[in-house]
Amino acid sequence: MERRTVVIVGDSLFADSLSQVLAQSNRVTVAACVPTPGAARAAIAAHQPDAVIVAVTEDREAATAMGIDANRVYLLTFTVGTVLAALGGALASPTTSLVPGVGVNMIVLSFAVVATAGLGQIEGAMLTALLIGLGRSVAVYFAPEFEVVIPYIIMVAVLLIRPHGLFGRPELRRV
Repeated sequence: MERRTVVIVGDSLFADSLSQVLAQSNRVTVAACVPTPGAARAAIAAHQPDAVIVAVTEDREAATAMGIDANRVYLLTFTVGTVLAALGGALASPTTSLVPGVGVNMIVLSFAVVATAGLGQIEGAMLTALLIGLGRSVAVYFAPEFEVVIPYIIMVAVLLIRPHGLFGRPELRRV
């Protein structure tokens, strides 16, 4: 006889096991993450070309003198970043505990992903996150004590071979 867990929240009664709930949340996470990079790229490309964002970032006064509305560029990039951060937090919340400093691990892993992929590479960051996730999963199976350092080992290995990142392109910028 299968033992079922009953969880009472308010007036609701859930007779599903925790594994079924987590499996459902993982399906929702995957379904939400597939179109997200394309939507982020489209939101930025539809309103401001990448060069405008770079121009405002490098020299706001010069960009403003050339007729670029720097406040609008800041608003757009902040809005896209905020939406992506909120989406990431909402999708990660079912699998993480709510404790002080809950985001530190995600921030550090995000740094490793962005540095390994190359700055400004949305699609590359997605593939690099998969690479680092697979690396951590393999480490958990074969050498659990190295699971925490695997993202950094991958990052150092990639940056030693390609200093501009796995998907980044070396480019010269005029300042």
